Amino acid sequence: LSMIPLLDEISVARVCFKSHFVEKVNVNTKTKAYIIGLVRMLESMGFDTAIDNVRKQTDSDFLYALGINVLSGSRFGAPLTIEALRGDEECLDKEEEANG
Repeated sequence: LSMIPLLDEISVARVCFKSHFVEKVNVNTKTKAYIIGLVRMLESMGFDTAIDNVRKQTDSDFLYALGINVLSGSRFGAPLTIEALRGDEECLDKEEEANG
């Protein structure tokens, strides 16, 4: 617990939880309480919370309800390139030409 005051001095915007919490939090009440407490503490400090490897709608609904506000994984689709996110068709055309 001596590290908690130091968190305010660190330049961090988001704290990511390991994906194995997805399985454990649904079945273990201690883990669920632990995650809820951590998420609330991190929210009060101004941090976003994230978890990866979310595969099912029920998991994403449950994690949002716990307060985790950034989710990623196959449930949300395949990762996109920067060009695709920008909608930069010229860069995409050049990439296609280079790949043959």
